Amino acid sequence: LDHMERLLNTDVSVIFISHNLEQVRRLCDRCLVLQNGQVRFTGETNAALSTYHQLLRKAAGANGSAAHESRRGAGEVRIT
Repeated sequence: LDHMERLLNTDVSVIFISHNLEQVRRLCDRCLVLQNGQVRFTGETNAALSTYHQLLRKAAGANGSAAHESRRGAGEVRIT
């Protein structure tokens, strides 16, 4: 990320893809929010993060578990 921060102080464009919202907030001044490959928002970072949270809440539904039902996996974790 140090390299990314150095690049941001130059006259280049950087495409940064992440689910780490604190890094997004720190590194980005504009964001694009995608959902299922569709653009849901493009604009200022704080507004994009707000949209992202709204989409997560909507996907989770009232019980908060619907967002994880479509994920697949054995539930195992391997730390190396």
